[in-house]
Amino acid sequence: MAQASGSSAEIWYKIETSNGVTPSTDSGASTTLASAVNPGATSIEVASDTGIGANEILKIGNDNNMEFVKVDSTYVSGTTVALDTNTKINYRHESGEAVKETDPTTNWFKLGNVRSFAPSGGRELQRSQALTGTRVLSNFREGNYDAGADMTVELDIATAGMFYLHALNSDYGTVGSSTAGASTTLSSAASAGDASVSVTSETGFAVGEFAQIGTGVDAEIIKVGSTAAGSITLDTTSHPNGLRKAHANSVACDEVIKPFTHEIVRGSTIPEGISFLLRFTDIESLMLIRGNKFSNLTLNVDPSDLPTLDMNVVGKAFQILSENIFGTPATIAHTPYAHWESVVKVDSVEQVSNQFENLSVVIENTIQGNFVVGSPIKGAITPGEGNVSGSFTYQFGSQQFSEKTVAGTETSLDFEWTYIGDNNHSMVISVPKAKFEGNPHPGVSSQDPITDDKSFVGRLDAATNTDVKVTYKNNQPTLEYMVEQVVAP
Repeated sequence: MAQASGSSAEIWYKIETSNGVTPSTDSGASTTLASAVNPGATSIEVASDTGIGANEILKIGNDNNMEFVKVDSTYVSGTTVALDTNTKINYRHESGEAVKETDPTTNWFKLGNVRSFAPSGGRELQRSQALTGTRVLSNFREGNYDAGADMTVELDIATAGMFYLHALNSDYGTVGSSTAGASTTLSSAASAGDASVSVTSETGFAVGEFAQIGTGVDAEIIKVGSTAAGSITLDTTSHPNGLRKAHANSVACDEVIKPFTHEIVRGSTIPEGISFLLRFTDIESLMLIRGNKFSNLTLNVDPSDLPTLDMNVVGKAFQILSENIFGTPATIAHTPYAHWESVVKVDSVEQVSNQFENLSVVIENTIQGNFVVGSPIKGAITPGEGNVSGSFTYQFGSQQFSEKTVAGTETSLDFEWTYIGDNNHSMVISVPKAKFEGNPHPGVSSQDPITDDKSFVGRLDAATNTDVKVTYKNNQPTLEYMVEQVVAP
């Protein structure tokens, strides 16, 4: 009897173009369901079989109940399309819903070093509460799926920024290191999603180089894919969805070099979702969880261990398969936060005389799911109120620090990590307005170094309109697509 081992589990992720929609490339057959289909079905009726062939992947349904199935190898033709039994129907689909040939194998990445991953999901059944007569237990489109996962990930220079991006705000500003290179301006406005920009002059911009469009929080880095008279085309690998931001006519477009600094603040809305794929390779079992948003993100730092992120995500839907139809993910070169120097700053002053022993920073989003009556899936994921809190233990060595952390005192806190292997990677978590809780002064219990525990909560900073900010430096033009760290799978 085959048994899955923990070492065989892989976690993949993919950025979603809109919440709940796992990206795939549609081409070929496009039709609709000719009749409704229920969960567990191994065949579908389609309005037209044009373009449908054996072993092809089909995407069935709308954005809410979308799922991927594989056409059985025995299928030849006809409007009754047999499905591979390893990819049975998971959801109820109505007549007229879309059926499209698609390729779901692109842009999957392995997550990095995952210590644990526990998916959550279930379906509540409606039970009759009648005092007399026949009691029924129904699952026909009753109740709701509840998808999500709890996971612990060892922090990594390639994935850490992406997680903070999806926990806080997808609209981030990126700037590069200045250089005495090419400089121009946009000759017309550019829209988010554009694959190229019009410029006053493309002179000096070469393939593989980087350009910064705009300044400050509106800035964006692009990697040059090609140039032509009056235009620069984006590298499609680094920018599969084109520009992240819209840019006005005449804004600056300057050549820049690595590293790049990404500034992320918690926004008023939660970013688009992320798809996770849990796969056991030794028994070929997969679970696709769509529409995930971060509900809780906890950074834990302890000298005796690698820094880790504990995450709770709330998803919209899941799909169970017993065959891998998602290809092979790109592997990110994993560099853990083992050789890093950490600094804590209070009111922008480094606390050199206080040795910190551990740190925990918690960012909550209080994600809630909205249920649709009569539907087996969550109709939406909406942000709720969240907060920032944390605690740390330090060896007491500065009276000035104790004065700054008296309960009720408001200070700014910066937790900074710098990678000692190069000058291209760092991360700073900033709480602009932190109020401390706990004892005003440490006591004495032994002849050992005096330690003190402090806890704090973050308040909204009106000047920046945020309660937490992450500044992340690396070699990548965007956080969503970490191609600069990718090695061949």
